[in-house]
Amino acid sequence: MVEAATGEEAVRRAAEGAFALAILDIRMPDLTGIEVARRLRGRCPALMLTAYADRELVARAVEEGAVGYLVKPVDIPSLVAAVETAIARGGDLQRLSRSEERLAEALRRRGKLSLAVGVVMERHALDEAAAFERLRRYARSHNLAIHEVAERVVRATEAVNAFGNDAPPASG
Repeated sequence: MVEAATGEEAVRRAAEGAFALAILDIRMPDLTGIEVARRLRGRCPALMLTAYADRELVARAVEEGAVGYLVKPVDIPSLVAAVETAIARGGDLQRLSRSEERLAEALRRRGKLSLAVGVVMERHALDEAAAFERLRRYARSHNLAIHEVAERVVRATEAVNAFGNDAPPASG
């Protein structure tokens, strides 16, 4: 457990180590707890523990990443239950975030592969299946992943296309 007197200190300490949960008050000397929760989003779940029960504050806290909200005074069993729930929900959110990142990367790779297939189709007058097979064979024969070959094809195509953008007009 680590204590921080200010919001900036809480953000700084969270950046220095891995924490299962940040318990924050709405009112802090420099930043609001809501601002700290926003800055910690994705790195550390935040549980708000405050004297303010305003619905708007609760909505803003949740919108900015808080996984729980308790109003003082709070009894120990309620605090323990809220902490356990917040830690579990934070873990779920982190797993979801990692899954989302993997999906985004897969979509990016698939997009590059589609572009590379299109380039091979155009350059070699092939249909889609034949172009994909040509990329796959090249990847296999050079011991590369197909997405690496696709990335190279797209980069090379972009480099060649760039020559046309800054070339002086042909004189005739």
